[in-house]
Amino acid sequence: MRLLIDIGNSHIVIATHNGGVDEVYRINTNKHYTSYEYSVFLNPILSSQEFEGVIISSVVPEVTLPIYNYCVDFLNLEPLIVGPGVKSGINIKTDNPKEVGSDIIASAVASSEYDKCLIVDLGTATTFTYVEKNMIKGVTITTGLKTSMKAIVKNTSLLHEINLEPVKSNLGTNTSESLKIGLVNGHAYMVEAFINRIADKDTKVLLTGGFAPLVNEILNNSYEVSPNLLLEGLNKIYLKNRRWFDMLLLIDIGNTHTKVKFETITVLESNPTYTVKDLVNQLGEYKILGVTEVEAVVISSVVPKLTEVYVKYSREVLGVEPLLVSPETSRYEVTEEVGADIIATTNAVLGESIIIMLGTATVINYVENGVFRGVVIAPGVYTGMRSLIENTALLEDFVIDTPPSVLGLNTVECLQSGAIYGHAAMIDGIIDRINPGDDVKIIAMGGFAEKIIPLCKREIAIDNDLLFKGLIRIYEHSL
Repeated sequence: MRLLIDIGNSHIVIATHNGGVDEVYRINTNKHYTSYEYSVFLNPILSSQEFEGVIISSVVPEVTLPIYNYCVDFLNLEPLIVGPGVKSGINIKTDNPKEVGSDIIASAVASSEYDKCLIVDLGTATTFTYVEKNMIKGVTITTGLKTSMKAIVKNTSLLHEINLEPVKSNLGTNTSESLKIGLVNGHAYMVEAFINRIADKDTKVLLTGGFAPLVNEILNNSYEVSPNLLLEGLNKIYLKNRRWFDMLLLIDIGNTHTKVKFETITVLESNPTYTVKDLVNQLGEYKILGVTEVEAVVISSVVPKLTEVYVKYSREVLGVEPLLVSPETSRYEVTEEVGADIIATTNAVLGESIIIMLGTATVINYVENGVFRGVVIAPGVYTGMRSLIENTALLEDFVIDTPPSVLGLNTVECLQSGAIYGHAAMIDGIIDRINPGDDVKIIAMGGFAEKIIPLCKREIAIDNDLLFKGLIRIYEHSL
C-alpha cells in the first residue's frame, strides 16, 4: 500500500492507494506547523498502517519540508517529491517548464490515456490544462470560487460570506442570491466559455477539485467529474520511479494456492488446467501508459505443470524471461531434491535460522552459518485432518480453530485440539531435538501460523512475506 500526499494552498489531501485510491483524508494547510505539530493530525490516521512508499505533490514550499520530515521521522519512509529529476512521462511545452506546478503535472499524468484532454481543476485557483499525446500544451489560471468570494467580501463593507450553491435564476432579488449568481453561476459560465474555446469534439474534458460537482451542475454539457484525478496521477508517477526491486513480479506456486505479488498480493487457485488466457483474465498485463511495468519475474513452484503456464505467461504477455528458483539460483548449497519454496525461504534469512512453513505440508528447515543443514517434512494441519476425516466413518468436516482448552468436551473440540495443540507440540519437539542455540532466529509463515505459533513454548516470529523476500534476494544474487 502506498501513501499519496497532495499539499495544496487550502488543504493537504492524504490518501492510501492499494490497487486504487482507498481512504482519503483532508487536513488544513498551515505554513507555520512543524513536522511534530502535523503529527498530531496525521498519526491517528497513519501510524497504525504500513506503507511501501510515499509520494508528495506540493504547491506550498513552506509546508513541503515539515511533511517530508514527518514521513521520515514518524513513518520511517523517505518520500518521493514530484519535481525536477522525477520521471512523469509528460512533456511540458511551455516557456518555462519549471514553473508548472506538481499538481498540474500529476493530473496530466492521470489523463495520459486520452489523446487530447482538457483538465479543469476547481480549487483555490481554477486552472485549465490542455494535454495532447502526453504533452502539456498550455495552462490557463484564474481565481477559484472560494478565493473570489473572500476577495469581494474583504474589499466591500456590506457583503458577507455566503454558502456557495447554484441559483436557477440569472438575476437575484436579494444580496445573497445576487452574490451566488455572480460567484457560482458566473464561474460556471466562465468555465464553459473556456472549454468551448479550448476543446474540440475529440477532446476529453475532465473536471476535478472541490468545486467540480457544484460547477458541473450548471454547465450546459455535463462532463466527467474525477475527484481523485491528481491522486491517481501521483500513484502513476510513483510507479514510474520505483526502485528495481519494486519492478519485480514475484510468483509463489504452491500445491493449493498461487500467490502473485507486484503492487499487492493476488491469490489464485493452483489449478493445473489454467492456460495463459486464464492468467491474463485474472492478473491482467501489468501495463501503465501502454508500457509493461514488470522488469523481471521470479517464480518459485512446486507444481511443474503450472510452472510451464506461468513461464509462458511471462514470456508471451509480459515479454520477460522469468528466473526459476532452483538449487543453482540459491545462495546456499542445496541438493536437487529440495523444493523451490524451501530454497526461497532459506535465502530470505541471514545467519543461523530455523524456518517453519505451515502450508499443505509443514516444513521445518535449518540454516547454520550460511550452510543449509536439512529439512523436516510432515503433513500440514489441514492435510492431516482431511485425511483423518476421509478415513474415519464417524467423523465429519469441521472448522480448524483454537479450542477453549487442550482437552475437548465434544468431538469438534477434540479434533481442534489435536490439530492446533498437537501441531504446536510437534513443532516444539522437533526444535528441541534440533537443539539450536539461544541466538538462532526462528521464523514461521503460512495460513495457520497465527493460530499455532502463539501456543509454542519458544519465541517464534511470524513473517508471511518471507518467501517473497527470498525471491528478491535470489534475483539480487543472480545479477
